[in-house]
Amino acid sequence: MLISCNIQDTIFYATLCYDEDQANEKISTIGQKYIACFKRSYPPVDVRLEVQCESATQFKFESNKQALTDISMDFANILASKEFSDVTLVAQDRFEFKAHKVVLCARSEVFAAMFRNDLQEKLTGSITIDDMDSDVLKELLNYIYTDEEIPKEMAADLFVAANKYALSALQKMCEDFLIEAMSADTVVDILLLGDRHASERLKSKAVQFAIENIKTVSATESWKILREIEFELCMDILEKAMQGRI
Repeated sequence: MLISCNIQDTIFYATLCYDEDQANEKISTIGQKYIACFKRSYPPVDVRLEVQCESATQFKFESNKQALTDISMDFANILASKEFSDVTLVAQDRFEFKAHKVVLCARSEVFAAMFRNDLQEKLTGSITIDDMDSDVLKELLNYIYTDEEIPKEMAADLFVAANKYALSALQKMCEDFLIEAMSADTVVDILLLGDRHASERLKSKAVQFAIENIKTVSATESWKILREIEFELCMDILEKAMQGRI
């Protein structure tokens, strides 16, 4: 987080508050513009800056929140307008989306590798994504261009997409939503999702939930299916649940 100040011959104390966390800096400046960077970065939302000056002066704090919001809106408009697009993404249900190679490459190394190495995609300017329907692809592109929060109900599908295109921040967002909404009816699906896409975080959270709620979870239809396809995993969960009761 940057603090930009114009202060004449004074010392001031700055406190950057985010939720219940805060960092403090004592800054001395003699007739010059001073830019202080807190050692820890903070998300550009709900940030409050408190500055106490030892002498009367004026200062200016410029938050990057508005700038980032404007950039997100600008990129959303670029995506919606299709202007200067140079690649077409084709979803599983044959819906097409116009996009920009430079944006896709900047956000995803997987896309970058595709454009560098795949001759067919270079020649046709088209990528067919057979394992993603148009609703998911639309939200994936919206995230890539704007970094906006995804619809929570699409977290599972977008988790798969994020894993495929190496979008780590999106993957974590999806994991957060899936863990937050975990229930006896969804825990098995989340467990399998984590296992298939090598997410130790999802797997461990799902196993923990199943152990703590084994009576309810083991009565679900999804558990019965899991027992057929992953018998050893079910037995391991049951064993840990029993150990916790001893």
